[in-house]
Amino acid sequence: MSLLIGRDFNDDRFYIYCKKFIQVWTKAVAVKYAECEKLVLEDTQLGTPSFDLRANSVSTRLLKWIKEEIDFVETHERENPYIKLHFSMYVNRIAFFFKLLRE
Repeated sequence: MSLLIGRDFNDDRFYIYCKKFIQVWTKAVAVKYAECEKLVLEDTQLGTPSFDLRANSVSTRLLKWIKEEIDFVETHERENPYIKLHFSMYVNRIAFFFKLLRE
């Protein structure tokens, strides 16, 4: 994959494959996305002819997508993923509530 990024193989199927590979490898962790961004920047070679001359470079597309993912993960990590509902109920009311949920 590194070689194809370096040679600017900017086919859409390869771009989608790279995105899926990065998503599986990182599992929505901003630090790992930053590592992927660094690796893509290291593999990028300027001045090499690309596969499709009319399309954008695969490295620029990947870098743009990685930056968007980093922004998304950072904004949603700050939010509280689980909202806790605080209420007090007696045991018989809780049992009745769960009985209603089952029916």
